[in-house]
Amino acid sequence: MATTNNLSPDDAAKKFASELLKKRRPISKHGGATFKMLRMNDFMLQPKFMFRDGNGNATLVRYAKNMNSIFAFEQYDGDDVRLERIPLVKSINISDPNLRDYLLIHPRYGRDFVLVDRQREAKEELERVEAFDEVYAKVRSLDSHKLKSLYLLLIPGLPHEASSLSVPELRVKIRPVAEEKPYVVQEALDNPILDTLYLYYLGEALKVIKYEPKLGAVKWAVSGKELCKVPASQDPAKHVARFLVMDENIAAKEMLEKELYD
Repeated sequence: MATTNNLSPDDAAKKFASELLKKRRPISKHGGATFKMLRMNDFMLQPKFMFRDGNGNATLVRYAKNMNSIFAFEQYDGDDVRLERIPLVKSINISDPNLRDYLLIHPRYGRDFVLVDRQREAKEELERVEAFDEVYAKVRSLDSHKLKSLYLLLIPGLPHEASSLSVPELRVKIRPVAEEKPYVVQEALDNPILDTLYLYYLGEALKVIKYEPKLGAVKWAVSGKELCKVPASQDPAKHVARFLVMDENIAAKEMLEKELYD
Protein backbone atom coordinates (compact mmCIF):
# COMPACT_ATOMS: atom_id res chain seq x y z
CA MET A 1 0.00 0.00 0.00
CA ALA A 2 1.37 3.41 -0.98
CA THR A 3 2.20 6.01 1.65
CA THR A 4 3.28 9.63 1.44
CA ASN A 5 6.54 10.78 3.10
CA ASN A 6 6.53 7.69 5.34
CA LEU A 7 3.06 8.46 6.67
CA SER A 8 0.80 5.60 7.66
CA PRO A 9 -2.06 4.85 5.24
CA ASP A 10 -4.48 6.48 7.70
CA ASP A 11 -2.39 9.64 8.01
CA ALA A 12 -1.74 9.84 4.25
CA ALA A 13 -5.44 9.52 3.46
CA LYS A 14 -6.28 12.09 6.17
CA LYS A 15 -3.73 14.52 4.72
CA PHE A 16 -5.42 14.29 1.32
CA ALA A 17 -8.85 14.69 2.93
CA SER A 18 -7.66 17.77 4.83
CA GLU A 19 -6.47 19.39 1.59
CA LEU A 20 -9.84 18.64 0.01
CA LEU A 21 -11.65 20.17 2.98
CA LYS A 22 -9.65 23.38 2.69
CA LYS A 23 -10.95 23.76 -0.86
CA ARG A 24 -14.56 22.87 -0.04
CA ARG A 25 -15.29 24.45 3.33
CA PRO A 26 -17.45 27.60 3.22
CA ILE A 27 -15.57 30.89 3.23
CA SER A 28 -17.68 32.32 6.03
CA LYS A 29 -16.90 30.96 9.49
CA HIS A 30 -20.34 31.95 10.78
CA GLY A 31 -23.86 30.68 10.25
CA GLY A 32 -23.10 27.01 9.70
CA ALA A 33 -23.09 25.34 6.29
CA THR A 34 -26.06 24.88 3.99
CA PHE A 35 -26.31 21.83 1.75
CA LYS A 36 -28.84 21.24 -1.01
CA MET A 37 -29.92 17.96 -2.48
CA LEU A 38 -29.43 17.48 -6.22
CA ARG A 39 -31.39 14.37 -7.13
CA MET A 40 -33.68 13.59 -4.21
CA ASN A 41 -35.59 15.78 -1.78
CA ASP A 42 -34.50 13.75 1.21
CA PHE A 43 -32.71 10.51 2.09
CA MET A 44 -30.80 8.79 4.87
CA LEU A 45 -27.00 8.70 4.68
CA GLN A 46 -24.91 5.95 6.23
CA PRO A 47 -22.69 7.29 9.06
CA LYS A 48 -19.43 5.75 7.83
CA PHE A 49 -17.41 5.14 4.67
CA MET A 50 -13.87 4.42 3.55
CA PHE A 51 -12.09 7.53 2.30
CA ARG A 52 -9.48 6.82 -0.39
CA ASP A 53 -6.85 9.24 -1.65
CA GLY A 54 -6.28 7.72 -5.10
CA ASN A 55 -2.78 6.49 -4.19
CA GLY A 56 -3.83 3.29 -2.44
CA ASN A 57 -4.27 4.85 0.99
CA ALA A 58 -7.56 4.62 2.83
CA THR A 59 -8.98 5.49 6.22
CA LEU A 60 -12.32 4.89 7.90
CA VAL A 61 -14.43 8.03 8.21
CA ARG A 62 -17.42 7.95 10.52
CA TYR A 63 -19.71 10.53 12.04
CA ALA A 64 -21.03 10.29 15.57
CA LYS A 65 -22.28 13.13 17.74
CA ASN A 66 -19.91 14.62 20.30
CA MET A 67 -16.82 12.94 18.85
CA ASN A 68 -13.54 14.81 18.50
CA SER A 69 -12.93 13.81 14.86
CA ILE A 70 -14.53 12.24 11.83
CA PHE A 71 -11.49 9.99 11.33
CA ALA A 72 -12.01 6.73 13.17
CA PHE A 73 -8.33 6.29 14.03
CA GLU A 74 -8.39 9.64 15.87
CA GLN A 75 -11.59 9.14 17.80
CA TYR A 76 -11.24 8.74 21.55
CA ASP A 77 -10.19 5.27 22.65
CA GLY A 78 -12.63 3.50 24.88
CA ASP A 79 -15.62 5.65 23.91
CA ASP A 80 -18.74 3.91 22.80
CA VAL A 81 -19.23 5.30 19.30
CA ARG A 82 -22.94 5.30 18.55
CA LEU A 83 -23.52 5.46 14.83
CA GLU A 84 -26.84 6.61 13.47
CA ARG A 85 -27.96 7.20 9.92
CA ILE A 86 -27.91 10.88 8.92
CA PRO A 87 -31.16 12.39 7.62
CA LEU A 88 -30.70 14.86 4.76
CA VAL A 89 -33.49 17.04 3.40
CA LYS A 90 -33.80 19.22 0.31
CA SER A 91 -32.00 22.13 1.96
CA ILE A 92 -30.36 21.76 5.33
CA ASN A 93 -28.22 24.06 7.46
CA ILE A 94 -25.61 22.25 9.53
CA SER A 95 -23.92 23.83 12.54
CA ASP A 96 -21.85 20.81 13.60
CA PRO A 97 -18.41 21.24 11.94
CA ASN A 98 -17.73 17.49 12.06
CA LEU A 99 -20.95 16.69 10.21
CA ARG A 100 -20.16 19.45 7.71
CA ASP A 101 -16.71 17.95 7.04
CA TYR A 102 -18.14 14.42 6.87
CA LEU A 103 -20.50 15.54 4.11
CA LEU A 104 -17.85 17.56 2.26
CA ILE A 105 -15.59 14.52 1.71
CA HIS A 106 -18.34 11.94 1.33
CA PRO A 107 -18.28 9.98 -1.99
CA ARG A 108 -21.79 11.24 -2.76
CA TYR A 109 -20.77 14.90 -2.48
CA GLY A 110 -21.19 16.63 -5.84
CA ARG A 111 -23.46 13.85 -7.08
CA ASP A 112 -26.35 13.81 -4.59
CA PHE A 113 -25.71 16.97 -2.58
CA VAL A 114 -23.49 20.07 -2.63
CA LEU A 115 -22.57 22.94 -0.36
CA VAL A 116 -24.31 26.23 -1.02
CA ASP A 117 -21.63 28.90 -0.61
CA ARG A 118 -22.65 32.22 -2.14
CA GLN A 119 -19.49 33.96 -0.99
CA ARG A 120 -17.27 31.37 -2.66
CA GLU A 121 -19.35 31.48 -5.84
CA ALA A 122 -19.03 35.27 -5.96
CA LYS A 123 -15.29 35.10 -5.25
CA GLU A 124 -14.72 32.46 -7.96
CA GLU A 125 -16.83 34.42 -10.47
CA LEU A 126 -14.85 37.59 -9.78
CA GLU A 127 -11.57 35.66 -10.19
CA ARG A 128 -12.83 34.21 -13.48
CA VAL A 129 -13.84 37.64 -14.81
CA GLU A 130 -10.51 39.17 -13.80
CA ALA A 131 -8.65 36.24 -15.37
CA PHE A 132 -10.66 36.68 -18.57
CA ASP A 133 -9.86 40.40 -18.73
CA GLU A 134 -6.16 39.67 -18.37
CA VAL A 135 -5.99 36.78 -20.81
CA TYR A 136 -8.17 38.35 -23.49
CA ALA A 137 -6.00 41.46 -23.51
CA LYS A 138 -3.14 39.12 -24.46
CA VAL A 139 -5.29 37.47 -27.14
CA ARG A 140 -6.07 40.88 -28.67
CA SER A 141 -2.35 41.66 -28.89
CA LEU A 142 -1.54 38.59 -31.03
CA ASP A 143 -0.84 38.84 -34.74
CA SER A 144 -2.75 36.76 -37.26
CA HIS A 145 -0.14 33.99 -37.31
CA LYS A 146 -0.20 33.42 -33.54
CA LEU A 147 -3.97 33.85 -33.35
CA LYS A 148 -4.38 30.99 -35.80
CA SER A 149 -2.02 28.81 -33.77
CA LEU A 150 -3.96 29.68 -30.62
CA TYR A 151 -7.23 28.86 -32.34
CA LEU A 152 -5.86 25.45 -33.38
CA LEU A 153 -4.61 24.73 -29.85
CA LEU A 154 -7.99 25.56 -28.35
CA ILE A 155 -10.25 24.21 -31.10
CA PRO A 156 -8.30 21.37 -32.76
CA GLY A 157 -9.38 19.66 -35.95
CA LEU A 158 -10.29 22.78 -37.96
CA PRO A 159 -7.07 23.86 -39.73
CA HIS A 160 -8.83 24.85 -42.95
CA GLU A 161 -11.26 27.07 -41.08
CA ALA A 162 -8.41 28.74 -39.20
CA SER A 163 -6.66 29.65 -42.43
CA SER A 164 -9.75 31.42 -43.79
CA LEU A 165 -10.61 33.47 -40.70
CA SER A 166 -9.68 37.13 -40.33
CA VAL A 167 -8.19 38.54 -37.13
CA PRO A 168 -11.57 39.86 -35.87
CA GLU A 169 -13.22 36.52 -36.67
CA LEU A 170 -10.51 34.61 -34.79
CA ARG A 171 -10.95 36.83 -31.75
CA VAL A 172 -14.71 36.28 -31.84
CA LYS A 173 -14.19 32.49 -32.00
CA ILE A 174 -11.67 32.47 -29.14
CA ARG A 175 -13.58 34.85 -26.86
CA PRO A 176 -16.21 32.33 -25.57
CA VAL A 177 -13.43 29.89 -24.65
CA ALA A 178 -11.56 32.65 -22.82
CA GLU A 179 -14.73 33.67 -20.96
CA GLU A 180 -15.51 30.13 -19.81
CA LYS A 181 -11.97 28.80 -19.32
CA PRO A 182 -9.49 31.68 -19.05
CA TYR A 183 -6.85 29.49 -17.45
CA VAL A 184 -6.96 27.05 -20.38
CA VAL A 185 -6.36 29.93 -22.78
CA GLN A 186 -3.48 31.18 -20.62
CA GLU A 187 -1.87 27.72 -20.79
CA ALA A 188 -2.20 27.80 -24.57
CA LEU A 189 -0.65 31.28 -24.69
CA ASP A 190 2.30 29.99 -22.65
CA ASN A 191 2.78 27.00 -24.98
CA PRO A 192 6.03 27.48 -26.96
CA ILE A 193 4.47 25.98 -30.10
CA LEU A 194 2.19 29.02 -30.36
CA ASP A 195 4.83 30.45 -32.66
CA THR A 196 5.10 27.40 -34.95
CA LEU A 197 1.89 25.36 -34.98
CA TYR A 198 0.24 27.31 -37.79
CA LEU A 199 3.41 26.95 -39.90
CA TYR A 200 2.75 23.22 -40.15
CA TYR A 201 -0.85 23.62 -41.31
CA LEU A 202 0.02 26.39 -43.75
CA GLY A 203 2.94 24.35 -45.07
CA GLU A 204 0.68 21.37 -45.68
CA ALA A 205 -2.07 23.47 -47.26
CA LEU A 206 0.40 25.10 -49.67
CA LYS A 207 2.09 21.74 -50.37
CA VAL A 208 5.45 22.90 -49.04
CA ILE A 209 5.62 19.97 -46.60
CA LYS A 210 3.67 16.74 -46.39
CA TYR A 211 3.08 14.12 -43.72
CA GLU A 212 3.59 10.49 -44.76
CA PRO A 213 2.08 8.30 -42.03
CA LYS A 214 3.43 5.04 -43.47
CA LEU A 215 6.96 6.37 -43.18
CA GLY A 216 6.24 8.18 -39.91
CA ALA A 217 7.84 11.36 -41.24
CA VAL A 218 7.18 14.86 -42.52
CA LYS A 219 9.00 15.65 -45.76
CA TRP A 220 9.67 18.64 -47.96
CA ALA A 221 7.18 18.25 -50.79
CA VAL A 222 9.48 19.25 -53.68
CA SER A 223 12.78 17.68 -52.71
CA GLY A 224 11.32 14.71 -50.85
CA LYS A 225 13.90 15.22 -48.11
CA GLU A 226 12.87 14.47 -44.56
CA LEU A 227 12.08 17.38 -42.28
CA CYS A 228 11.63 15.22 -39.17
CA LYS A 229 10.40 11.87 -37.91
CA VAL A 230 6.97 11.66 -36.25
CA PRO A 231 6.41 8.95 -33.59
CA ALA A 232 3.32 6.85 -34.27
CA SER A 233 1.57 8.08 -31.12
CA GLN A 234 2.13 11.77 -31.87
CA ASP A 235 -0.01 14.37 -33.62
CA PRO A 236 2.19 15.37 -36.60
CA ALA A 237 1.19 19.04 -36.40
CA LYS A 238 2.14 19.44 -32.74
CA HIS A 239 5.23 17.27 -33.12
CA VAL A 240 6.54 19.37 -36.02
CA ALA A 241 5.64 22.55 -34.11
CA ARG A 242 7.72 21.37 -31.15
CA PHE A 243 10.53 20.34 -33.52
CA LEU A 244 10.65 23.81 -35.09
CA VAL A 245 10.79 25.54 -31.70
CA MET A 246 14.08 23.86 -30.77
CA ASP A 247 17.21 26.01 -31.14
CA GLU A 248 19.00 23.35 -33.16
CA ASN A 249 16.19 23.40 -35.74
CA ILE A 250 16.05 27.16 -36.30
CA ALA A 251 17.41 26.74 -39.84
CA ALA A 252 14.51 24.41 -40.73
CA LYS A 253 12.02 26.92 -39.31
CA GLU A 254 13.55 29.77 -41.29
CA MET A 255 13.53 27.67 -44.47
CA LEU A 256 9.84 26.84 -44.00
CA GLU A 257 8.98 30.49 -43.38
CA LYS A 258 10.94 31.50 -46.51
CA GLU A 259 9.04 28.95 -48.61
CA LEU A 260 5.72 30.14 -47.23
CA TYR A 261 6.10 33.89 -47.25
CA ASP A 262 8.61 34.76 -50.00
